[in-house]
Amino acid sequence: MSQLLLIVLLTLSGVLSLSLINYFTNRRLKKYSQVDNDKIGINILKAVLFLCAGLLISEVGNATKEVLNIQSFGVADNWMFLVSGYFTLFFSITIVVLFVVVWFAKMVFAIFSKGINIYEAASRNDFANILLFAGIAICISFIVKSGLLALLLNAIQYSSTPIFH
Repeated sequence: MSQLLLIVLLTLSGVLSLSLINYFTNRRLKKYSQVDNDKIGINILKAVLFLCAGLLISEVGNATKEVLNIQSFGVADNWMFLVSGYFTLFFSITIVVLFVVVWFAKMVFAIFSKGINIYEAASRNDFANILLFAGIAICISFIVKSGLLALLLNAIQYSSTPIFH
């Protein structure tokens, strides 16, 4: 039952994060995009951001599995709410980390490309700059992914065991 709940929560969080990325990317691209524009550059940019989100959200499942392994849930009816609460906390932290990663990747890209805006480059189908941004964003996502699980595990409240003397 707990694995099924975890799969459902991961699927819903994946869809939510992809929707958020799609919304914010479309919002930023609104001033650069033209009606007759071929949108392959924009789709490549979104695909890179979706990949970064998938890399980071995979750690939410690992942290939630850790909660299921270590927590002793006293009341059987209450465990789904506790797991869902931890999952929501982990997902919220991961979304904030994802936005920081994307912001940092945009800043590094702007430095490497001497001030070119990635959204403008994507709307112009500038594949060289999109590829550079993709490499930067994926690299930063892999680096942050290695420390994200430790950050998420710090949010777990471990039950204290009594010490008998």
